Amino acid sequence: CNKSTFGMQLIGSLVCDRPEFLDFKINKKGLRGLIVDTEIGKDLALERRDFLKNNFPEWSDDTSRRFHIISLDASSDDETDIFTSIEQAIQLFNPDVVLIDCLYNIGGGEDLSKNHNIDKITSIVTRLKIKYNITIILIAHATKGNYEQGLVSDRIAGGSHLQNWAEHIIVLTESGIE
Repeated sequence: CNKSTFGMQLIGSLVCDRPEFLDFKINKKGLRGLIVDTEIGKDLALERRDFLKNNFPEWSDDTSRRFHIISLDASSDDETDIFTSIEQAIQLFNPDVVLIDCLYNIGGGEDLSKNHNIDKITSIVTRLKIKYNITIILIAHATKGNYEQGLVSDRIAGGSHLQNWAEHIIVLTESGIE
């Protein structure tokens, strides 16, 4: 349902110094963004970034210096490896906002419906947020089925700890209506 595109559009709006994103005012200019892709691979991530530029006539060389994408192989069974790579990218690019796409790929193959497994991830993300004074956005998937519940956070794939930890939750879904 285009959660990744939504996230990329958000980061693009921030680094292009747009006045707002979806009617939400952007109060600070000169922000730097980092997108961590764990799903589509480097080639498609860069292709999507280049396509995204069409939405931003104000895109410039300065924008390109503030908009970074890394693509990580999330097939490792050790989430510390992927978080080491994420932290190295944070150190290299010094972003203000980091978008991690997506949550279940950074879990090291663990069952993220179990709170003790999701707690490991939220603890690492919180540590990075505090250590580098950044905003981190995690893209998560909804569980399949239960569509009659509509747009509710209970459908987010992950233990209840995730909902208790999240500062803000935005639920995007496909309606199935053509």
